Amino acid sequence: MTTAGTLYGFMKDTIRRAFSCPAGVFDRYGSREVSLIGCELPDSNGLVVPPWLNYVEVLDDDGNPVADGNVGNIVITNLANFAMPLVRYVIGDRGNLMNPVGCIDGGQRLGTVRGRIVDTFKAVDGTLVDGEYFTHLMYLRDWVRSFQVVQSSLNLVTFRVVRTASATPQEDLDEIKSKTKLALGDECSVVFEFVDDILPSKSGKTRYTISEI
Repeated sequence: MTTAGTLYGFMKDTIRRAFSCPAGVFDRYGSREVSLIGCELPDSNGLVVPPWLNYVEVLDDDGNPVADGNVGNIVITNLANFAMPLVRYVIGDRGNLMNPVGCIDGGQRLGTVRGRIVDTFKAVDGTLVDGEYFTHLMYLRDWVRSFQVVQSSLNLVTFRVVRTASATPQEDLDEIKSKTKLALGDECSVVFEFVDDILPSKSGKTRYTISEI
């Protein structure tokens, strides 16, 4: 079981092979403020939310509920903290609720947690783009050891990359640049910055995407 960061499919496969655990690798989502929010179970297809701990809402930027399956801001009401209750706490993550079929009575099911609200990029036309879009552009490339994507303005995105010993194919760089412009607009400049190291944040986590807007 993993926690503290987004667990992507290819990561699950790598962990499963490394530890020879055919039973599976499961994700756990929570926070210091509200403890466990959701956890994967065998065949759960999402994160099952224990109904005695937290109630989860997914809202748009105006505070309105979004339809099941649509991505919005995750809001938590904690049900187990009688000393310091948190009601409709905007936890700072984005994700979506799914149909709760198969959950514990009264339970909910979260889909993918897409990352932090502050890691959401903005296109030139104002459209919001989940940072996850850019992380997927970098996965499974043998020349990438680690990376970080930074939007410093509407017109500038920088890919900071720590490379492996493998050559860096120009066609890969062209593809990443093209798909970034497709999401953010042709006016957006895309820069590659090759570095020796990418430092973690103060919390110890590596932020794969950062929006400075």
